[in-house]
Amino acid sequence: MIKVDAKGFSRQLKELKDIEQKAMPYAAAAALTKTAVGLRQALSAEMNNIFDRPTPYTLRAFEYHAATKEKLEARVWLRETAGGPGSRRTSTQPPSVWLQPQIFGGPRRDKGSERQLRKDGLLPIGKYVVPGKGAQLDQYGNIKRGDVTKALAGVRKKSKRYFVMYRDKKPIGIGQRTSRGKGGMSVLLAFVDKPTYSRRLPFHQVAERYVEQRLPGEFDKEFEAMVKRFTKGS
Repeated sequence: MIKVDAKGFSRQLKELKDIEQKAMPYAAAAALTKTAVGLRQALSAEMNNIFDRPTPYTLRAFEYHAATKEKLEARVWLRETAGGPGSRRTSTQPPSVWLQPQIFGGPRRDKGSERQLRKDGLLPIGKYVVPGKGAQLDQYGNIKRGDVTKALAGVRKKSKRYFVMYRDKKPIGIGQRTSRGKGGMSVLLAFVDKPTYSRRLPFHQVAERYVEQRLPGEFDKEFEAMVKRFTKGS
């Protein structure tokens, strides 16, 4: 009689177990990071569907932080600084200013122009700035930043072209003169009550659904690749 058991494989089984244990954190970190990268793209696609003509800057609003084998956590969130990778110009506002209210609802944060106008005593407390009827909008429906800069500088210097408009002795906006006479004036920036937004961007729902669908498959692929790599190096 010949008895066959697993004793002859004990060393190989131990080596395989060791390799799997070594590969595990590397595979998990890679899978988490790839999932975060994919989620950022999924969120851009979602914004493109629900917003009217979002700018390229808005579509690049989310950034990711890669996971490591020491810290198995990848993060995706709104960029909190202005500008960013691929930006052709430096924006004065980070994307979080206008996108957080779209995620959580409620009021938006103050713009730099609003803080400056309040500092100069031109914008009343509780009022905010939006494009007026005379503003020229770009292809994305936004007033050109250069026009806002010129208007603010003109008002501060008390130029003839830009001026604060009043109604019943209360400031209602910033106007600009385009020609002589009453018909040669238009409202460039209007002062309005604090805007409040409803939730439009389902960030958490999109994230949970994407991670649930993609993370297990990403981990399986990365784990298999890492095991092969460690096996060749053993």
